[in-house]
Amino acid sequence: MIDFSQIVENAQDFLSEQKKAVLISAILVLFFCAALIVLTIAPASNKSEVEPYRPEPFIADQELLLPQGPSVPQSYSVGRQRTDGWDESEVERWLVRPDAAAIEKLSSANDAMISEITGAAP
Repeated sequence: MIDFSQIVENAQDFLSEQKKAVLISAILVLFFCAALIVLTIAPASNKSEVEPYRPEPFIADQELLLPQGPSVPQSYSVGRQRTDGWDESEVERWLVRPDAAAIEKLSSANDAMISEITGAAP
């Protein structure tokens, strides 16, 4: 038959000899229980639906104030008129059509980058 007095005596001896281990174990069990309670309660209270972001159109209700000082030129422009495309004068001014030598130089530079990336791969 099981001798409960012997089991109780062994438990008392263990608790009196290993106080530090018992204290650390008790603290870890308390932390685990507290974390378990927090994890079961916290998600239930945070059930709000997240709305997708919709940007609002900017409506200027006041005139934009420019900073005064030597770092900002007087001809400073705060915005520009957006156009759908370039007209012929802008195309002639800004577009540079490449010639055959420039295309060949670009092609060889691309081939060098590709061979450097792939290395000795088959």
